[in-house]
Amino acid sequence: MVLFEKVHKILKQGEICDSCLGQIFADDGHGLTNGERGRSLKVVYAMKNKETIKTEMDCWICLGESFLFDEWAASVTENLNGIEFETYKIGSFMSPLLEENGKLLREIIGEDLDCGESLKTEMNREVGKLVGDKTGKKFVADNPDVMAMLNISTRSVDIQVNPIFIYGRYRKMIRGIPQTRWPCGKCKGSGEMIDEIVCKECNGSGKQYEESVQELIADRMVVLMQGRDCVFHGAGREDIDAKMLGNGRPFVMEIKFPNRRFMDITQLEIEINQKAIGKVEVELQGFVSKKMVAHIKELPAAKTYRARVKFSSPVELSLFKNAIEKLNGIEIEQMTPTRVAHRRANKMRLRKVYSASGNLESETEAMVEIHGEKGLYIKELVSGDGRKTRPSLSELIGVEACVESLDVTSVIAEDQDFIVPEYMLEYIGEE
Repeated sequence: MVLFEKVHKILKQGEICDSCLGQIFADDGHGLTNGERGRSLKVVYAMKNKETIKTEMDCWICLGESFLFDEWAASVTENLNGIEFETYKIGSFMSPLLEENGKLLREIIGEDLDCGESLKTEMNREVGKLVGDKTGKKFVADNPDVMAMLNISTRSVDIQVNPIFIYGRYRKMIRGIPQTRWPCGKCKGSGEMIDEIVCKECNGSGKQYEESVQELIADRMVVLMQGRDCVFHGAGREDIDAKMLGNGRPFVMEIKFPNRRFMDITQLEIEINQKAIGKVEVELQGFVSKKMVAHIKELPAAKTYRARVKFSSPVELSLFKNAIEKLNGIEIEQMTPTRVAHRRANKMRLRKVYSASGNLESETEAMVEIHGEKGLYIKELVSGDGRKTRPSLSELIGVEACVESLDVTSVIAEDQDFIVPEYMLEYIGEE
């Protein structure tokens, strides 16, 4: 069917606006809006057939939606008020009736349902242009700061604010706090019980432990970034009773729905450290992309531990030195430790001890330093865990041993310091 035969058939179906007519022929030319294209077709068709040119304000296809782009843009701009952003994207939920009208028109003229352009695509683009004009912000197709979803059926706008990701390292200066928020085991984090006003186990807090590394860092971040929630992503974790010292452990904090995106990272670090003084220290490197979360979680990070060891009976210095030497560079067989068997698969793991050193401080006490592969259980390396870890320091000496205190002194990628890939850094407001 030639062009004007299609135009003729369309116009005979009823009143149709310039934009909806232009959408059908969007593949046939460039440089015009759908409205301009549709208007041009009507003018040429009217001249060809010596008819009066009509300007339709009613349209059986879009039901007048093509005339409301300005209103939608104003609504989007109003809903974005108070949210910091530099990039945006527009999406829409089209009503079923409008979608069916568009399909019906294509069926009438015998065109493929995907021909031309849909009202949804035009609306997203044209409203997007208007929002850019009103706000001075930049439209991007991928990973925008905010996305405005237009719901045609409910006449509402839903603003989706993408999270921000902040990379840094933390040091845990005290024992007795977990890395992440630990829900109360009795009330499952609700703080309430069916037969009680509040859970007596946690006194209504919903937490097993009063504080965590996550909360000490994130609480201030969430307040300052005006976010709704956060997710902590760490490069592994240390035991609750272990300190995390040295160069600190890499982490990414994900702040959800932040109203503020542009903040001095140094000032943020200062405020966190002031709030968590004596408990946790952070060094924040900057804003990063979401890819950084997977990167640190998959990082084969070797760790160095300092452990104070207690022996059940006196140990000879020569036996101690010989045992430490045998641990140097050895591969350890570790079944899942008893203390974590309730939450880890029961299987054999092979882990490398890169280096081991130590000093016997008395007949029954020693300070040991172990540099080991990711996933090496240090407490079990010392105690043997009922021969589930072999060899162990206890087995090599022939005396029962246990870790009295444990510090992580270094977390590094293999045998080199952890480096953030340049393509993952997305500094905001800083060079």
